[in-house]
Amino acid sequence: QLSPATAMNGTLCQSSRGRALRPRARSLLPALAAAALCLVLASGSAGSATQRLRLWICPATTEHSAEGRDSSTGISLGRRQGWLAALWPSMALPASARENRRDKIKPLRDWTMFLPEDWNTVTNESRVDLKRTSASTLLVSGSQYAKSEAKVTYVPLVGKGSSPTVDFFISNNATKSKDEVAELLSRTFARKQTTFNFTLGKVSATSKGDLRYLRYEFDRSRCDGLQKDSAKGKICITSGNDVLQVRQRHYVVVNTVTRADDGGPQALWQLEISAADDMWPEVSPKLNEAIETFTVNSAA
Repeated sequence: QLSPATAMNGTLCQSSRGRALRPRARSLLPALAAAALCLVLASGSAGSATQRLRLWICPATTEHSAEGRDSSTGISLGRRQGWLAALWPSMALPASARENRRDKIKPLRDWTMFLPEDWNTVTNESRVDLKRTSASTLLVSGSQYAKSEAKVTYVPLVGKGSSPTVDFFISNNATKSKDEVAELLSRTFARKQTTFNFTLGKVSATSKGDLRYLRYEFDRSRCDGLQKDSAKGKICITSGNDVLQVRQRHYVVVNTVTRADDGGPQALWQLEISAADDMWPEVSPKLNEAIETFTVNSAA
């Protein structure tokens, strides 16, 4: 089961769905009850006992006039919405006005992902420093079971120009296919000094909002010693010629590129999730569900 990952003071808070109301939701219940009462009382005739009770319980606020006009937008709200506005201004605004306000609000997170509840998170940064010129790790999390691991990396591209690989993500006239781009990007893993064997697998491309995402899978075995050719093929040994066990893992990597204000590339984002190869069939449903929730804010 997955839980929402919410950044608070640099830590990852994971809470299960469908449980008790959150504190913010509970705090809104009195306002909802009062607003409902004001709407009922607003139907009474002028000068009636109902209207006098309404004026006592539902006074106008400084933000909204008694006539129900939003002082910040000048939009007439109508009698019922006017009293609702006195208690909950954002709900009383017409849909168009609420949308205009929402457009002006900057996102609190530059990226979002839902992690399995039983994972332990070491690093979680919800925002990126646009002044950085070097790569930064935004997430490190994992579980002892199946030795599952997840990592999110941010690589600035501003000032480095475009390339056929980057164009795949941000251009409508890309010259390289998804398979070619996956082969190029996966070389980072294939050419590591500790890589013993590497096999690129399935490749797919999707879009979320304004961003294009590339997903590719591969199997990679790791040798923590020396690699040497023998009569039986390549082996992994220690400096004393003792044979070491080679560890095999299955990886899923997701890449996307965000744009800068001038339309050029802003940054390369990378999600890397892996687990022990022999355990992948068992844990893949949960991990694939987490991977599908990885979303980058196009303005980041």
